[in-house]
Amino acid sequence: MANTEKILFIERDKDLANDIHSKLTRDGFNVDTVFSAKEGYAKIRQSSYDLIIMNTQYPDEEITCNTILKLVSQQYYKTPIILTCDDVSSIPSSHNIPCHIFSFFKKPINYKFFKSTIARALEQTTGNKFKEDLFAMFSHDVKAPLTSIIGYSSIILSGKCGEISQQGYDCVAKIASKARKILLLTEDFLTSCKIDADQITLRKSPTDINKVIENVLADLEILSSEKNLKIEFNNGDLKQANVDEIEIERVFTNLIYNAIKFADKDGKVIITTSMTQPRKENVSPQITVAISNTGPGISKEEIPFVFHKYRHLKGSDTASGFGLGLYIVKFLIEEHNGEIDFYSEPDELTTFTVKLPIT
Repeated sequence: MANTEKILFIERDKDLANDIHSKLTRDGFNVDTVFSAKEGYAKIRQSSYDLIIMNTQYPDEEITCNTILKLVSQQYYKTPIILTCDDVSSIPSSHNIPCHIFSFFKKPINYKFFKSTIARALEQTTGNKFKEDLFAMFSHDVKAPLTSIIGYSSIILSGKCGEISQQGYDCVAKIASKARKILLLTEDFLTSCKIDADQITLRKSPTDINKVIENVLADLEILSSEKNLKIEFNNGDLKQANVDEIEIERVFTNLIYNAIKFADKDGKVIITTSMTQPRKENVSPQITVAISNTGPGISKEEIPFVFHKYRHLKGSDTASGFGLGLYIVKFLIEEHNGEIDFYSEPDELTTFTVKLPIT
């Protein structure tokens, strides 16, 4: 079966290049072969490739191996590269390689091993493409419609479209509630992908944490009313914190959503904000946010794994989440040089406490 992934093979030894090209084509690989760095450079500028195989040395040419590596890093930084060389010393130093070197081969090339290495590199490329396609689908094809559903539902529930019956109100409220839950899962998935790809960049600005929490509570009001929960928000007199408002809102959305999710029916969720002075000398005051809920609590056996990725706590519906929420929360808090801790006893209040520096 032919591979659809495109391979670019740059090799100045024409006999070797033609031999490898012939064998790869025979084995079903889709290969473009060129005999100079200049031709390879032009090919990369003109079209994208799923794998690049290239020689490390191009004597008498202005374009070098590093020139091509730099171009690949700028245009297709995830594209794997396999290097071939006459001498291992010709391989660029690791600090000079700005892209993904998958493997390298010293000539003469063992074709059987060479072929299996190419297959593994292409498998990795296929996996990366799948993740990228899934990320794009969640970003556009899932998140955008959900946001519209929540927005239009809120307009209907506000009465701006006219009066509706109690039964109609309850139905629309359930639609909004389910859409909100799916949106939270979607955002957790997208954030987790960014963390894995090291693509989280904080854009800090002075932020009113009390206002952020008020917005989160308004967004989750339908979810809390479904369980008839009493929400107490004890907002202290806070200084503004220099944080990424979007990411900090994500933190408190996850924490308050969890408090609502694990609270017992007709129970209580309590949120308290305050300024605290760390015990360490010459340390600025911190903003402390404590989020508590009544309910079954977290068992001692689960405590070591609370912030682990893909971990579901007992009492949670494993079909309704990825187990990413608290993993994301801890990552984002630590990126802000903050701290998070929790205390829980079975059938008592469970409290998650976040401390954020104001600078």
